[in-house]
Amino acid sequence: MKGHILSALFLYFYNTITILKIQLLNRKNCAPPYIEI
Repeated sequence: MKGHILSALFLYFYNTITILKIQLLNRKNCAPPYIEI
């Protein structure tokens, strides 16, 4: 069970970091800056 929870947490953090990277790349490519809360 502990390994399953750890793998789920790892996938969750990995997905979050990937989404943040994509948002940063999109922000660099887009000319008008926008702010997200």
